[in-house]
Amino acid sequence: MKHLILTKKSQMDTTVRLSILLIAAILLFTVLILITTDYGNKGATETCRTSVLTQKYTEVFGSSPISLECERRFIDIYPDHVELGYEPDKTKKINIYPNGKKISKYKELTNDIVNYVVAEEMRNCWYQFGEAKTEIFPNDESKLDIIGLSDDDICFICSEIRFIDVKNKEYEGLVDYLKNNYPKDAKYTYWDYFNQPSVSEYNMQEYLFSKGKNDMNKVWDNEIFKFKSEKIYAVTFYKDYDTVGKSEYQVLVMPTNKLDEICEILAS
Repeated sequence: MKHLILTKKSQMDTTVRLSILLIAAILLFTVLILITTDYGNKGATETCRTSVLTQKYTEVFGSSPISLECERRFIDIYPDHVELGYEPDKTKKINIYPNGKKISKYKELTNDIVNYVVAEEMRNCWYQFGEAKTEIFPNDESKLDIIGLSDDDICFICSEIRFIDVKNKEYEGLVDYLKNNYPKDAKYTYWDYFNQPSVSEYNMQEYLFSKGKNDMNKVWDNEIFKFKSEKIYAVTFYKDYDTVGKSEYQVLVMPTNKLDEICEILAS
């Protein structure tokens, strides 16, 4: 009996040691990733993307010791220029490239300029979360199910877009812009980029025109992607957990006052 107790204790000690070694190896691997990618010195977008991918590859027992290092972008659209910042009251004027042409100032705010700004924020959001090439927010869904969260939809707000000194205006045509325009220095359209193969159950086209059509029409009051100057809009990375099939990943844009109709959990 004494020998049996000692054997069990020895097995437990071995398991603990192996667990500690595993965690130490993962943390060491993480440090190497951060060093080799010059973590934190490649801008906020690259910092976020690195933290997302690092979190995925440092998952232990359903969770990761690494937190997401992703900053929210604040975009202000003025009648004659666009500003960007990481605090709402500290934005700075930026160059933009609607239809591939560099401009810092414009005479009139047009559909193409608004759609360019939205398309770029969507592209940036999709990129920094790894283009859904791997599972994101990888916490063990069986554990989430215990507390009733496994079927919840989770969103991370990448950007907030607002109009400044623009009164009673509407802008539209986002989908056509995505289909017919290219990111700077790219050989693919925005639409092709968002619809490339991924781990998501549906691509953007399938989501907007089929699976998620009713939800999106609801949050846009049946005027999908008609941007109104009096509203603030959020660009979000969205995950719909599915404990049976594949999870759903999308980059969505919607009025901030309607976020709770799509997003049951806001991640940070």
